Amino acid sequence: MVSNIKKYCLLDSETSDILEKARVNYSLSFRSINKILKVARTIADINENEFITKGDLLKSLNFRKR
Repeated sequence: MVSNIKKYCLLDSETSDILEKARVNYSLSFRSINKILKVARTIADINENEFITKGDLLKSLNFRKR
């Protein structure tokens, strides 16, 4: 499963930095990060994006329960 996330949930450096900042600020677990990436991939698919964009990731983070 993790290998599929690495294969299909590709991030550019800016988007990866945003995810890292969210991980630190919200003390996200590995499991939480994987869930966020899966939702971001779904959003990217809906938007017909080949890669997860900054906007896709931010929407995914907004769906996360606090």
